[in-house]
Amino acid sequence: MIDSGKVIGSCGFLNMRTQHFRAEVGFELSKDYWGKGIASEALEAIVQYGYRHFQLERIEALIEPANFPSQKLIEKQGFKKEGLLRHYEYTLAKFDDLYIYSIIKEELNLM
Repeated sequence: MIDSGKVIGSCGFLNMRTQHFRAEVGFELSKDYWGKGIASEALEAIVQYGYRHFQLERIEALIEPANFPSQKLIEKQGFKKEGLLRHYEYTLAKFDDLYIYSIIKEELNLM
């Protein structure tokens, strides 16, 4: 939230598998706030929270191939592209491919 109390986006975990010490991270931000470092700051905070409080070993992100800004953001945070998941998701009456990215706990410099 910004001082106005208006919700401008979200960032958090989904598909958490505690028995495997992994989770998927998801994020979204209103277009009006793109390019201001907000998503980067939120993503960094949620990743560190996951490692510290949930003792995660691996955090994943699934991103559409055409979503270059999200790919750039996730790579800037240290995530590595592992591959393409073909026809992984069915959305809006079509099958979508998704890139899978991950970051492992030892790759992150936790303070």
